[in-house]
Amino acid sequence: MASTQDLRRKIKSVKSTAKLTKAMQMVAASKMAKAVSRAAASRAYSDLAWQVVQNLVSRTNIDHPYLKANNSDRVALLVLTSNRGLAGSFNSQIIKKSVENLTKDTDLFVIGRRGQSYFRRFHPDKVKAEFDAPDSSPSITDIGPISSLVTKSFQLGDYGKIGVVYNRFISTLNQEPVIEWLLPIENNVSVEDEIVQTEYKIEPSPNEVINTILTKIVPSRIYQVLLDSSASEQSARMIAMKSATDNALEIADDLTLTYQSIRQANITREIIEVSSGAAALAN
Repeated sequence: MASTQDLRRKIKSVKSTAKLTKAMQMVAASKMAKAVSRAAASRAYSDLAWQVVQNLVSRTNIDHPYLKANNSDRVALLVLTSNRGLAGSFNSQIIKKSVENLTKDTDLFVIGRRGQSYFRRFHPDKVKAEFDAPDSSPSITDIGPISSLVTKSFQLGDYGKIGVVYNRFISTLNQEPVIEWLLPIENNVSVEDEIVQTEYKIEPSPNEVINTILTKIVPSRIYQVLLDSSASEQSARMIAMKSATDNALEIADDLTLTYQSIRQANITREIIEVSSGAAALAN
């Protein structure tokens, strides 16, 4: 049985851990509020712009490299993880989703040191490019090298399809790992949508306008994906730190009860020993 001194040391250590995880929880909550706000503010625009482009693709015969499926059988996946851990299942579910879709023709562009560490160890031949994840909220400058690699690789015919694997932010408690295909841009308009299609008036010409939009839509979509991933990461980290804090406090309470029980038992034993000694002397 542990001594009272050992228990006091453990209680102090666990409470110190709880203070640390509580502080990390508060920091993550602050970052989460900003990240969620930015992701939500731009999502409506990003999703609608993506839908408009797909809708226009379904109606026109625009000749653009982003719309052409080349002859390559190879597939590239842009994998979004974080630089740091302590974020619950945020990284593990992205890695699992990516591994499930790995084939002999799949290459990986890995964002985030957690993903890099895993794939370097278990699938080093699949990793073709690496980028650090933004430590704070992503900015538009963060996507330059990433979008350039994606678009150039596709235009050169290195890959027949390029997609992104990321955690789409649903709510604070729910982040869904998904694969979204970036290139080629396909017509995903359903039959029901075709019936209620919006009429577009395009000036100066459909070709000129759509070609301009297509050069900007992929970087825009990657930026939105990074915002979603950032919001998901901070939400997952806040929930993980809250759970760690609650567990630490629960362990501290259990240790305190054990400490008090042992201390009371020691006091009772000492009283009995004193009483027994006094009785022996009286006899």
